[in-house]
Amino acid sequence: MTAASLLYLAHSLLRFRNFEAKGYDLGIFDQAVRQYALFEAPIVPIKGEDFHLLGDHFHPIIASLAPLYWIWGDPRMLNVAMTALLVSTAVPVYLVVRSWFSHGPAILSAAAVLLFWPFQAMVNWDFHEIAFGVPLIAWVIWAMERHRPWLAVGLSAALLLVREDLGVTLLAVALVLAIRRLWLPAAVTAALGVLGFWFATEVVIPHFSPAGEFGYWEYTALGASAGAAVVFMLTQPGTPSQSCSTTP
Repeated sequence: MTAASLLYLAHSLLRFRNFEAKGYDLGIFDQAVRQYALFEAPIVPIKGEDFHLLGDHFHPIIASLAPLYWIWGDPRMLNVAMTALLVSTAVPVYLVVRSWFSHGPAILSAAAVLLFWPFQAMVNWDFHEIAFGVPLIAWVIWAMERHRPWLAVGLSAALLLVREDLGVTLLAVALVLAIRRLWLPAAVTAALGVLGFWFATEVVIPHFSPAGEFGYWEYTALGASAGAAVVFMLTQPGTPSQSCSTTP
């Protein structure tokens, strides 16, 4: 973990020094977290004049990074945080694999995760809010493997603060819990996923968005919004497959 941290930090800091850091997304999150650190709304001029970042995506969890800017108010601090989040994923991976096999395979699995190509790609991209979701999902898996379903439910609920579309991930977690016949935790997780996705995309984001709507809905063949798509599928269950098949 120490070696991976040094490797990723060196790469990240060298990119910044060489003017290769991205305005999207490092600059955006730098402006947002800087505002949070000042106890102000996350107004991000990179996105537009007086643009409130919660009108783009629902990721209130990034406010937890504000104290880092009290230590060093620099965008590189976000990449330090992302490195820590990614590298910490090795801990639950090690614990899960050790419970299946032994110490040796667990160490190898942890090392494989730390050298995982998507991890390298994320570090090369600069900070992104989904970095919070990586260790959280790993701990969800650990909780389920340790037969602690309600802990898995709680950790899954935290994913709703990472990004609006992770509400769909909760449905996947609910499916695993249902397969294990943990009916009540599965039902609660599924309900949290649906409600969390609805609340983020139908209430919070439209409220702060200049356009007054969630701008990343990609299933327009099913409806103009997530709510409209659900109504469409419930009222016309035979139609969605045809609509999707004709969408480019």
